[in-house]
Amino acid sequence: MSAKVQHCQLYLTLPHDLGAGAGQALDELLGEHEIACVLLRSSPEGLVNRELGVNLRDVADRRETAFLVEDDLNAALALEADGLHIGADRELLARARAMLAQDVQIGIHCGSQRHQAMDMGETGADYVAFGEDLASHSEHVCELIEWWSEIFVLPCVAWGISDARQGLTYAERGADFVALHEDLWSQPEALSEVIAGLAASFANAQDAA
Repeated sequence: MSAKVQHCQLYLTLPHDLGAGAGQALDELLGEHEIACVLLRSSPEGLVNRELGVNLRDVADRRETAFLVEDDLNAALALEADGLHIGADRELLARARAMLAQDVQIGIHCGSQRHQAMDMGETGADYVAFGEDLASHSEHVCELIEWWSEIFVLPCVAWGISDARQGLTYAERGADFVALHEDLWSQPEALSEVIAGLAASFANAQDAA
């Protein structure tokens, strides 16, 4: 198994419209599995539910898991989030970097655009994410992640992973994180299966090192 897998970690994305009981469900999940970070996605208007965010942030803090929000800079400030995930926007990145504490991580979603990723990395991003929201991925994205991991130190995330085999493929190609698709949250058994499968693969790679 590729040595690159040893260093890959899990990144959980959560829908913006989580229902009641989300905090308890997340707490149980983080208690069972080692997950590096949790991202609360924004609504179509680019806003995060702050009441929900407070609940999830407290759970993540208790479980020593980084808590990030998507797009909503004001919510990231109000919630004292550990990170902000945004699109490739130089102006927003500069504004976020100026307003957020220096230890807050700012990640940039770059789709399949290598020049965008390089530009955002040079502008101050803490990580770049490749892939789309849909579960389908192309060999081009695999090649992009492999290229990035061989040239740059800045971490990269494989986005929208829907099954363990897919996640392992990206880990083997050099992804530092695999971000599980938000739709998995509504399928608890499938989510646990994907997490367990990837966790076992990562642990086996470490044992073999």
